[in-house]
Amino acid sequence: MKEAENRACEVMLHAGLLPQLATMETIAAAAGPVLEPFVQYLLRHISTPRGVDGVSPFELNAALANALIEGEEALTGLVSLAVSIVPLAPAAATTNSSSLTAATSGGVCSVSSLTRVRLTLHPAYPLNLIATDSFLNLHTMLWTLSLQLQWVAQSLIAARVCLWKESQSQKRSGTDNNTTFSTTTAPSTRAVQQEMLHLVHAVRQHMLTHVENTSVRMRRGIATCGSLREMQKQCGEYEEELRHGCLLHDTSSSQLGSRKWHNHNDGPAASASGSPELHSSLLEVLESSLRHCILLGHARQAKILINKAKQAQLEAEDAEQEALALDSLEFAKQKFSQITCAVAATEREFEGHRVAFMERVSVYGSEAGAHSDAARALLAAVDIQGRWQPQKGT
Repeated sequence: MKEAENRACEVMLHAGLLPQLATMETIAAAAGPVLEPFVQYLLRHISTPRGVDGVSPFELNAALANALIEGEEALTGLVSLAVSIVPLAPAAATTNSSSLTAATSGGVCSVSSLTRVRLTLHPAYPLNLIATDSFLNLHTMLWTLSLQLQWVAQSLIAARVCLWKESQSQKRSGTDNNTTFSTTTAPSTRAVQQEMLHLVHAVRQHMLTHVENTSVRMRRGIATCGSLREMQKQCGEYEEELRHGCLLHDTSSSQLGSRKWHNHNDGPAASASGSPELHSSLLEVLESSLRHCILLGHARQAKILINKAKQAQLEAEDAEQEALALDSLEFAKQKFSQITCAVAATEREFEGHRVAFMERVSVYGSEAGAHSDAARALLAAVDIQGRWQPQKGT
């Protein structure tokens, strides 16, 4: 019996089990030369006013198929992938369309909207013999988190470039500070953006490193297994380590994304059983960072309207046209002022969410268990000023 089990394991390994597991690592990271074209296609198309609703599932799957065909690795023979867009619930759709704050906060362009982009995995033989539903769901959750981190990082980089260009243009032309970020505000905004970008990059790098290291250990363990049950046990241990190390939990990403805490005093302290609070806190950080980028984009649009109104005022041929141009100018200036205030409020909101996240990571890293090592590593990577140390929750 033992010899038969060993032989079965050898057959599975010979049939390509380890490359399949390596493919799952690539999928979880949503990176690599094969998936990169599709990921960029997706992020580019959701960065529009319509967000996820402006993306065609047919075009998404076509882009995914093209990426797999043109990739250097034949992923299609290892794991079958498909993408679908989950429809927005009617109540949520009504709320988004009627809310006055949606227009200024980005509306449907939110980090949590990426949970509606569902990746379906169908592993081929022999991975399908050991891959449970929880194993596959974990990789789709990691896929979503990786996309969220990449989206926010790219948005922050684009916003920083635009802000720098505006600053240089202001220095050359001496633009009126009433219609642009002043010389005192711009450095503050750039500093906040730097903090946002560092946190996002640190979390993403921590996630990628943890997924890679854990996946390597799992494949080494799988290679020495002598039975199907031992392989399944290795996969179970791998799942548990990834869930703790990547700030995930059995709760689905969509449920986590729906939880809202407005300051770091809300909700219980993070614990080994409170990983959802830690993940939810991270999502709040990402949401405020993305909102910040979107609001800066609205501010640039408002400045364009201001310049157009000024030009129309100069070109007015009679008093009526001049009055209309003046009204447009006042409206645009008022809108720009409101957006500027919203940008400052979002920066304060980010700081509150960042403190909440750091507190939860700090508490999480102080607890007993293997997960605390990953939490302490994350805390050290995120805390560039060395202000936080693992400490017990109260």
